[in-house]
Amino acid sequence: MKFYILLLLLLPNLLQAQFNNWQTQQDDKFTQAKAYYKADRISLALPIFYTLQQGLMASNRTSEAIKTQEINYYTLACRLMLNDKTSERQAADFILTEQNNARTQMLSYHLAEFYFRNSDFDNALAYYQRTTEANLSNNEIARYQFHAGYIYFINKNYDQAKPFLDAIRLNPNDENYYHANYYYGFMALQENKYADATESFNVVEKDDYYGQVVPFYLTQIYYLTGQKDKAINYAIERLKYVQPFYDAEMKQLVGHALFEKKSFDKALPYLEQYMSQTPKVRREDVYELSYCYYAVKNYDKAIDGFKQLSGKEDSLSQNAMYLLGDAYLQTNQKEGARQAFLFCSQNNNNSKQREIATFNYAKLSYELGYQDAALVNLKNYIADYSKGLYLNEAKELMIQLLARSNNYRDAIALLENIENPSAETQKYFARILFGRSQELISDGLLNDADVMLSKSLSATGNAAIAPLAKFWKGEIALRNKNYQEAINWTNEYLKTATTNFYKEANSTNAKYNLGQANMALLLYTQALNNFDAVANQTPTKNTPVEQDAFLRGADCMFILKSYPKALLRYDAIVNNNNANADYAYYQKAIITGINNSTEKINLLKKFTTNYPASNLKNESNLEIANAYIAQENFNEAIPFLTGLINNPEAQSFEPQSLLKLGIIYANQKNNNEALNQFNNLVNKYPFSNEAEEASNYVKELAISQGVTEAYEAYMQKTGKPINVNTADSLAWRTVLSKYETTPPTDALPQLLNYIAKFNNGAYILEANYFAAANYDGKKDIKTALPYYEYVASKAPNKYAERALAILAKYYYFEDKDYTKAKLTFTKLYDNTTNPEFKNEANRGLLRCNYQQQAWGEALPVAEKLLLEKNTSADDKVLCQMVIAKAAYGNNDYLKATTAFKQVINLNKAAFAAEARYFIAEAAFKQAKYKDAEKLALEVVNKSGSYAYWITKAYILLADIYTLDKDYFNAKATLESVVANALDAALKQEAKTKLEAVLLAEQSEGKIGK
Repeated sequence: MKFYILLLLLLPNLLQAQFNNWQTQQDDKFTQAKAYYKADRISLALPIFYTLQQGLMASNRTSEAIKTQEINYYTLACRLMLNDKTSERQAADFILTEQNNARTQMLSYHLAEFYFRNSDFDNALAYYQRTTEANLSNNEIARYQFHAGYIYFINKNYDQAKPFLDAIRLNPNDENYYHANYYYGFMALQENKYADATESFNVVEKDDYYGQVVPFYLTQIYYLTGQKDKAINYAIERLKYVQPFYDAEMKQLVGHALFEKKSFDKALPYLEQYMSQTPKVRREDVYELSYCYYAVKNYDKAIDGFKQLSGKEDSLSQNAMYLLGDAYLQTNQKEGARQAFLFCSQNNNNSKQREIATFNYAKLSYELGYQDAALVNLKNYIADYSKGLYLNEAKELMIQLLARSNNYRDAIALLENIENPSAETQKYFARILFGRSQELISDGLLNDADVMLSKSLSATGNAAIAPLAKFWKGEIALRNKNYQEAINWTNEYLKTATTNFYKEANSTNAKYNLGQANMALLLYTQALNNFDAVANQTPTKNTPVEQDAFLRGADCMFILKSYPKALLRYDAIVNNNNANADYAYYQKAIITGINNSTEKINLLKKFTTNYPASNLKNESNLEIANAYIAQENFNEAIPFLTGLINNPEAQSFEPQSLLKLGIIYANQKNNNEALNQFNNLVNKYPFSNEAEEASNYVKELAISQGVTEAYEAYMQKTGKPINVNTADSLAWRTVLSKYETTPPTDALPQLLNYIAKFNNGAYILEANYFAAANYDGKKDIKTALPYYEYVASKAPNKYAERALAILAKYYYFEDKDYTKAKLTFTKLYDNTTNPEFKNEANRGLLRCNYQQQAWGEALPVAEKLLLEKNTSADDKVLCQMVIAKAAYGNNDYLKATTAFKQVINLNKAAFAAEARYFIAEAAFKQAKYKDAEKLALEVVNKSGSYAYWITKAYILLADIYTLDKDYFNAKATLESVVANALDAALKQEAKTKLEAVLLAEQSEGKIGK
């Protein structure tokens, strides 16, 4: 018992001794851990601190709060230093809650370092700002200063970065000494404090890392402080031994400095290397390198560079274009020089360069055949530079240009605006006026052409032109059916012409035209003499004109009843199978039939076999019927007449065929069938001449059969009723009396009165035609139209052909209603047997279909016209255009090109310009780009008066340049179109393509944005 009591008495002392022993052990561990911590052996310190932290009892945390705080601090600091991300939140709580400034500031430092190591610079900076240097070691202070300074630096907060980095850069022993000097130097450079920057950069120049960067900055500093030689020498020396991080930029700087010293040959290799190492460069760099090439006469490379600088409006672009133009000239590339001077002339930065470029562009345009551009720019130069360096030369060039240009329309406008033209200039007037007349003739504007020819005959210095002008005035008069005037002018030509001119204007054509005019005036003997002067021998290898003259001579002999002579000629034409052999054969049959109708019939029966494509097939069949009728061999005639009636292509022969068939049946005493045919005639063609001619037969048949009402009904349908009332008859006699006076007086009031009172009168057809003719004669075609339309609506009749021809022309030329014109020309074709009207209808149909681009309908008409013997040159042009357009639409470019070339051979005006363009476009579509380029330039050079096709050709050229990635020429061409095009659609097309070219150049070019 005493033992237990003693034990109980000793137990507190024993427990206290044990606790003291444990406490001593804990203190030793804490001391050991701190020793590890101070020795930077954090991985050894942390487990001990962590064990101590876990062993803390609640009572200890209260009684020994300071030690607890210390253990927690060290544990968190170690964990942060070892990048334990789970400690981040606990450290932040410690800083926020603990009442120990020293420890919270120090832990703020460790947390900031933790964030810094993890590149969370925003949080790092926030905790660096809660740190003070007082509680940090020297090493920690150094790190704190550098890291905080670095964060301020990358945030470009240089004012706050500098004090921190300055402290480090001055301590060579600091681990961040070189880093701090580099960053400090960089900031000084940004602030143009070149001395401070140089001091810091010199420190790190030899550093393995920064030594690759700072040579560029030092070179820059030397250059910016005016030490250009030092900059050059320093950079060259450094480039020998190291490859700086900014190697390309250093070479750029050296090249630029040498360029400024005008040491272009020395600058060249550095600028070359810079360009080769850099994917995108500045425009200034391209300019300097290009200028160096230019200076050392490496013009090809200079050209490649300068071309990239077009399209801007600054002085650099203007200088580049000026030098580019000269570089092109040095290499004899005038086309490129022209484009370069165009760009330069559009830039206002240097007035002298602009003047020189404007003149050079105009001069090169002249030399290269761009007549339109040369004219415009020479005119602008003379107007803008009244005291210009090249004023006299510009005037001389313009005079020469007018002498050789085929841009006659613009040339005339320009000449008319020149006050007091010199004698030297005036001597070209006649040539230009005549040239314009030829374009107007080709365009079908004959009256305008005639005026121009008259002016050329009055112009000074027209000796060479006068004979040609006389020929064409005769030609125009012939086409306008002013036959006596045609004879007079053509004879004047033949008196003065000494040689053949201008292809068509020659003595052969002149004599042929005289024959045509005399024949139209029924002067057949004179006509025969004219035709014989062209060709009186058997046409074997003669020209088409000579062959036709030989044929027309035969026609004159036929009309003059010199049948044996005519027959010899027709035979010669048939035997040689000339172009008009079918017609000659037909005429031969007609002559033969004068004395031998059986032989005539035999010949004509062979006609269709011999000439299946001839337009005379229907005439031939009608003549066979006529021959049988003349022989009273009526049954043989009937099949030929019914064949014509049933042939849809022989509609114009139906009235004659019905009439003759009725006459045959009347002669055969088959009265019912005769009346039947006559009724068919009047039902289908009540106002035709044939219906009127048949009236006497109907009258006799009706009387013989005692059915006079049949005659009355027939006459009623013809518009000529038997019982014409007295008022109707008197009114019409009043009209006629006006025409019977000498001279005839104005019958229009009586005509209008008759039409108003007797709209179903016996003479209403004649009244409407006469009224139309009266208004037409007074040049009031619009008022005449409804009267002509009435006559046309009653076709066929003896006035219908002329009425339809006048209406069709009006709808086409005046109203430009091509659909209505086409219907009217078709009706004319179907209601005439007159070859002249047939030809006119075909010509009209050709033009209507051409305007409507109905190539499928136009093609057979064109092919038919080309087979006609008297198809004019103008019609042949349009026929070939139709053939070309039809083939072009079917992608048959070979056939199209062949036809377009025929157009060019026949025409020197608008159609030729269009044909040249489509030949070029056809080559483009076949990917024959070099050919297309050449052909497009030909359009520009040879189609001066036709701006639309020239503009189209320029756009085509731009397409070719774009495909070839020649963006310089593409831009120049499109900008010229945008600036000068008159057609809004083409201008917009050029704008759109120019934008695409600029985008392509930017994406594929060397120059950056």
